[in-house]
Amino acid sequence: MPVVENVTTSSKDTSITINVNAKNGDGTVNKYYYSKDNGSNYVESTSSNYTFTGLTANTTFYLKVKVKDDNNRISSEYAKTAKTDFAKPVINNVVVSDNKPTEVQITTNAVAGSNAITNYYYSINNGSYTSSTSNKYTFTGLTGNTTYTIRVYAVDSVNYKSDVFTYNVTTYKNANDIILANKSFGYRGSLSDTYSVTTTNTLFKTNDSEGTSYYYAGNPTDNYVYFAGYYWRIVRVNGDGSIRLIYNGTSTEKSSANSTIGTGAWNTNKTITDDNAGIGYMYGTAGKWSDLGRAGNTWNATIDTSETYKYSTSYTFDPVTGYYTLAGSVYTGTYGYSMVGRYTCFENTTSCRWLRYVNSYVSSTKASITGFDKGDYGNITSTSVTHANNNNSAVKTQLDSWYQTNIENKGYSKYIDTNAGFCNDRTPSSSRETIDYKGGYGKFETYYAPQVRNSENNEVLTCSQTNDYFTPTTSSYGNKKINKIN
Repeated sequence: MPVVENVTTSSKDTSITINVNAKNGDGTVNKYYYSKDNGSNYVESTSSNYTFTGLTANTTFYLKVKVKDDNNRISSEYAKTAKTDFAKPVINNVVVSDNKPTEVQITTNAVAGSNAITNYYYSINNGSYTSSTSNKYTFTGLTGNTTYTIRVYAVDSVNYKSDVFTYNVTTYKNANDIILANKSFGYRGSLSDTYSVTTTNTLFKTNDSEGTSYYYAGNPTDNYVYFAGYYWRIVRVNGDGSIRLIYNGTSTEKSSANSTIGTGAWNTNKTITDDNAGIGYMYGTAGKWSDLGRAGNTWNATIDTSETYKYSTSYTFDPVTGYYTLAGSVYTGTYGYSMVGRYTCFENTTSCRWLRYVNSYVSSTKASITGFDKGDYGNITSTSVTHANNNNSAVKTQLDSWYQTNIENKGYSKYIDTNAGFCNDRTPSSSRETIDYKGGYGKFETYYAPQVRNSENNEVLTCSQTNDYFTPTTSSYGNKKINKIN
């Protein structure tokens, strides 16, 4: 009778290998029978070793082994237990979820073994590993157009480690390097140096708030770019290396109806009409008006006799909006003697910014009228109050909405620079000729620095006032008032 003298096993997470030492009886052992379910089912083999595969990790299996000789005599069963190992985590792949010239974000796709993955370890170019609980990791401080070797492994809750996964990634080129390559550079000391000829392959150089800026001027043909489903034109390379674009719509046509994202007033709030607050991309508190009555000019005006006008015996004045409203007895009609001694907007409306008083009937088409005048109430005397950046202008509201729909909601905001901004220069001046830093509040008549510089043809890309430099909330510069950039 054959005898199974000894059985040894070795285990992995999904397999158990059995090795049998059997002794012949009257015949020679030629068949081996293996069971992993305590003898309920056997697998026949001619080999003294056998491997059960596809097993569940960290599980005990009740093994039985018997042998048969060439006389068809079967040995007694040999029983033994064996347990599969814990399954270690497995990293299936690593994908680049964001690639920039100076940073790369990767996402690790891993499968847990017997236990949950608790940590990921990341290394770049054979550097030391950094631990993270997230399967996403961003390597920063990189160089554009450079290949890096990334290594990742995962560890589970009982410290079982996956194999190291190696992945090579090449960072994108810096867009500014592409733009600046093979260009000639010029300097414009004055904006009066205009260029009507083609200036392709030419950039002009000056300083902005972050460093040296390179910009296009004249009539270039090499500054179009397609981004986020629209065509744009590159205005300049900013001093921090980011690229400033201007919207050009759905085509490259220079004068296209699609080259604007909408139309409307810069500000629609009546309270800031004819107020220094109204020039801001954001604004603070507007000043109030004082009604100076019939203090304007008197003249003989030509009247359109085909129009219908409203006129009244009195009026009211709103010092917040600066609007007049017809009051008392209000009439409607065409021009005639009945309008003499009455107040009118010379429109078929009861409210207007500029009121008129009809002094006398001159002819069937002319009237002697006196204009009303308004003055600064004097309640605002500080630019910090006027330009406090507490309220959005109408144009900012419209741009924020467009950005939300076309950039942020479509996943393009990750490509937008989170540091650079633009200058809504509100440096005040009471003079057209030179910047004297006076005015800029309430109803004070003010000429702002851009207008003065334009008359002087001075080129300036720097922003002199932090409050006027509109930057994202994440920026290291400016007023950090743009909250639509992630």
